[in-house]
Amino acid sequence: MALSTDTFWIWKWIAIDWSTLFTIYGKMFDPNVPNAPGSYSTVSLVNESYSYSLTWFQPWLEVCVCCLEVGNETSSTISWSIQCTLQQWTWWDWEDWDTINFWYFDIDPTWWYFNYMWVWIDPDEIRPWISQYRFHWVACWQDFYKTFTVSNLSFDDVEHPAWYLWVEWNNLCYVPPSIYSGSSDTGYKHIIEYDEWYSGWSWEPWYIWIPSSSSDHHIYYVTEYGTVYRTKESYAWSWWSSSAGSNKSWYIRMTPSTSWTPEQAWYNYLCYVDGWWYKRRMGVWEV
Repeated sequence: MALSTDTFWIWKWIAIDWSTLFTIYGKMFDPNVPNAPGSYSTVSLVNESYSYSLTWFQPWLEVCVCCLEVGNETSSTISWSIQCTLQQWTWWDWEDWDTINFWYFDIDPTWWYFNYMWVWIDPDEIRPWISQYRFHWVACWQDFYKTFTVSNLSFDDVEHPAWYLWVEWNNLCYVPPSIYSGSSDTGYKHIIEYDEWYSGWSWEPWYIWIPSSSSDHHIYYVTEYGTVYRTKESYAWSWWSSSAGSNKSWYIRMTPSTSWTPEQAWYNYLCYVDGWWYKRRMGVWEV
């Protein structure tokens, strides 16, 4: 079975059709970029690298992306599978930790097929106490490997009680529930970056609120000393706006990583419904 590897890279950016560049490095979990496979004539990565500095990174920020493109060199259609597993170098050996994706499909004669997957910081992928990782792709029973290292990753990796939302110094913090902590009632603390261009004053410390304006996509809060801050701008529901209905305005929630609802891509975000009933999601923001 003749299957060739045309492209196999790791890097921070994805180039689609040679013109559109999508950044992965430092983005919040599940960024709004095209999903592979897709109807693109070319998919490539820019300037391959095997080392990533993660200074100021927090849980659920993206680290890097791996792209694999294979071609069918035969004159007949091949039915094949593809699987990508992230491996961690622990106890002097490679350990399979997270199988990112698995597909079965057909590839036509003299044609190619690509796939790309990215990894992020969380308890089952990139961890503070592990520095060496490896992508293990299995395509049509052939093994492909790419190794990379991370450095300078440090954050609060203590498991805190989940569902909490609070003001800590100048930041809004929350703890989403995570099955990876061993309990759906605990998780890592997420620190939301604040908008450095905004500040105000209030006599009511500790208040947290959502504005009523349809164009103001921030969450506001008051520190212990009366300073008013706001988060950086939140994201709309997926790639489009989605109304929750007038009876759901001002709701704030956290979707657990154990969820298999249509909101599963929103897990570990702070989600809310604004005053105009639109769903928004808020994360730690980008580096």
